[in-house]
Amino acid sequence: MGTAKPDDPQTILQQWRTKILNVFLGVVAVASIPAIGNIIVNALSDPSLRPIAVAFSVAELFLLVLAVLTRLPLDIRVAGLGVIGYSAALLNLSIRGLSGAGPLYLLVIPILLLFLAGKRASIITAIFSGLLAAGTAFLVEQGFLVPEVVFSGQGATLTTILMLLATVMTITIQFYRLQERLIANERRAQAELLQAQKLLEGQN
Repeated sequence: MGTAKPDDPQTILQQWRTKILNVFLGVVAVASIPAIGNIIVNALSDPSLRPIAVAFSVAELFLLVLAVLTRLPLDIRVAGLGVIGYSAALLNLSIRGLSGAGPLYLLVIPILLLFLAGKRASIITAIFSGLLAAGTAFLVEQGFLVPEVVFSGQGATLTTILMLLATVMTITIQFYRLQERLIANERRAQAELLQAQKLLEGQN
């Protein structure tokens, strides 16, 4: 039974995913606090928003749990992150339709899963996001879903956009650094191999 080498690309990628998920969940948990706070403040003056505020608060609580429980298997934590993301997306879609922050969640989730879980999970979630967007559009067109029209109070949408922007940029930059590390390792291995060949030729 073989063991994975420490410098094997798959091993490095798995270690990176575990490490970045720990950092990522912490960043998202902190970055989402202003958005949740804005929703709670709005709910204090508008009782109709209180169920939404409770739902987002529960999602924030689960996000904090995933951030703290670092010993949970990677797949479970990534799946939990996806569930939280789609729950937030569905809540936004049910309120604003495709005019609010819901479509941003649908766009960001497959991108995150590409980094954290691979191509298959990303493609599956991208298809699911597309179906949710199409379903929302159909319900709105048929009059089954009537989005709220908001002419003021853009704070919640703004904080959500900034949160998702920070989320995508954090993980993208970290993945870029991983790519640089892998390229550097490959060049170093090639240089060591070339040096070994020269020494072997010198001995012959």
